[in-house]
Amino acid sequence: MKKEENKGLKRALFTEEQIKSVNRILKELQRKAQLSLVMLLDVSGQSIANVARGKKTVREGISALVAGNFAASEELSRLMGEKGFRCLFHEGQEYSVYACKVLYDFILMAVFKADVRFGLVKLYLNKAISDLEGLLKDVAFETKEEESETVEMPSEEDLDALLEKLKEEFKLE
Repeated sequence: MKKEENKGLKRALFTEEQIKSVNRILKELQRKAQLSLVMLLDVSGQSIANVARGKKTVREGISALVAGNFAASEELSRLMGEKGFRCLFHEGQEYSVYACKVLYDFILMAVFKADVRFGLVKLYLNKAISDLEGLLKDVAFETKEEESETVEMPSEEDLDALLEKLKEEFKLE
């Protein structure tokens, strides 16, 4: 059964066993790839599961920004004649973010320190994606019709404040 694009706009319904398996995969990925944060998100930016070192407060902001980044990259890929970008990489001086689509409906995101080799992260992330695809292909989605919801984009000031919080949190590790 082929998944439809944009199915991720509806809420995924996980069994307890699926969540346990997702958490096991994320914990193994975090340990092997030496990640500061690893999250499985739906395409709207809602966190499904995460494993992290550090405070919990900024995780939702990170997930929303990564999902928004994928939404923007969809338009960029369309303009370039591509069918979409599977992965996004942002390299910083202290931390980097690597995120990849898992099927059409999910995003696996990793935050790691500059001293961690990107090749190591990519290797273990690809293995985790393969494991997650086998698991997530059977996830059910909410089927009830919902009213369309207007989503307000955060202001530039809100984004700046969130980025400052991220800098503070990761320097405290």
